[in-house]
Amino acid sequence: PILSDVFNQFGADCIITSANDGTHKPNSRHYSDLALDIRSKHLRDSMQKHLMFEELKKRLGNRYLVLFENVGLPAEHFHCGGGY
Repeated sequence: PILSDVFNQFGADCIITSANDGTHKPNSRHYSDLALDIRSKHLRDSMQKHLMFEELKKRLGNRYLVLFENVGLPAEHFHCGGGY
């Protein structure tokens, strides 16, 4: 519930755009069911996006890799991968 809790905290919907589907880098954790991509382009503004990114990193901790990818592009998203 961490992902939904963070999005609820900011008053936004948590929309998973990719799990183990789609095309990812070779050896991606997506293919092992250990990563999710979550939509960010629907968020209010860049301040909210960056605050949410930092909150996700803090709440998920160092066992997860949280990235803010493709910033400003149509495929912009948060990547959350586990098992580290």
